[in-house]
Amino acid sequence: MSHTRIIVLSAALMLSHAVGVQAQTSGPVSGPAELPPSSYTGSQYIDSEGCVFIRGGIDGTTTWVPRVNRDRTQICDQTPTFADAVATTPIVPTAITPVARPGPSQPALGEPMPTVASTLTEPSVAVTPAATPTRAPTVAT
Repeated sequence: MSHTRIIVLSAALMLSHAVGVQAQTSGPVSGPAELPPSSYTGSQYIDSEGCVFIRGGIDGTTTWVPRVNRDRTQICDQTPTFADAVATTPIVPTAITPVARPGPSQPALGEPMPTVASTLTEPSVAVTPAATPTRAPTVAT
């Protein structure tokens, strides 16, 4: 066998084995729909869409990796971890009704507005200034 033939066959053999073996899921998955609270310590988390994620990470950083089945498709349609916290019905605010506050009555159209001076009254208790204490004379020695 010539050297050229051996080189061509080995290159063909290497190229045939180099064609993609992927360990990824078939679709792009960026992570859970929402992250669990930082106080969550479980190793598995199911987001509000029902997709399952497993806790992973290195050096204290947490990464949520999608859990897949044998067909390498992500496991979904599960009950969310925090199902009680997910609102099933939207919260609709109630209508705000104005509250009537007691106050002076408004004059009818065309009547003059009452003046402020007419509603003031004199104080009923007389205020006297406080007496200032006197000092004892000092004697020089």
